[in-house]
Amino acid sequence: MLRAHIVDSSSDGRRTAEHVLATADAQPNTLSVFLRGPARMVNDLQKDFRRAGVASRHIHREYFDLR
Repeated sequence: MLRAHIVDSSSDGRRTAEHVLATADAQPNTLSVFLRGPARMVNDLQKDFRRAGVASRHIHREYFDLR
């Protein structure tokens, strides 16, 4: 099952790994996470997901910067 969580941080604030995991309705070790955004944000979220139990091979990243 795929669930997309698209967040407009200008109005909704930044999402945290904790928030995403709370809404995922699954155990962290069963999830695949796809992150897209500025390098600092993606790297911080990746670390948080790893600490929560998401396997490194299940964390997929794409970087971009709007500057």
